[in-house]
Amino acid sequence: MYPLKLNSETPDFIDKETFENLFLSHCEALCISVYKIVGDAHIAEDIVQDFFYIFWKSHRNKQFSHSFLSYAQKSVRNRAFDYLNQKKKANSVVKLVDDGAMMMDDAEENKRLAEQQEYLYERMEKELGNLPDGRRKIFLLSNSNNLTYKQIAEKLNISVNTVKTQIKLAYRQLRTNS
Repeated sequence: MYPLKLNSETPDFIDKETFENLFLSHCEALCISVYKIVGDAHIAEDIVQDFFYIFWKSHRNKQFSHSFLSYAQKSVRNRAFDYLNQKKKANSVVKLVDDGAMMMDDAEENKRLAEQQEYLYERMEKELGNLPDGRRKIFLLSNSNNLTYKQIAEKLNISVNTVKTQIKLAYRQLRTNS
């Protein structure tokens, strides 16, 4: 380790060689520290490299009251947490967009299903209208009013076998015309 302690007793300017020594001495430890926060080695390396780049560009003459390593650890840790916050916000936006798209898809699907249901209802009404009156009445009593064959027979004063036959013929006619 390069035990550089910058304070009022050290020179204000860090030369290239000192900077390289700082980088080589502390890069791996800083990457490990950031990796523990972000859980991705490539992201950790990027954060540490960004720190060193910015440090070289703008903080070479900075005065430190503690060691460089303390300053660097605090800085990269803050950058790691900033990264996680930005990632969380980006994921929230993506989720909102996905949820909105799913809602649009659901709305379109519901509209399509409603149109299909309306079409089938209209078609069924038309086909029911093509049934002979007595057959239609028996079919509707069975399917719309949920009456049993016996109840229909009693209500219309016909035999249960006639009810069965008329319903069977109604289904056959509806299937044939569909």
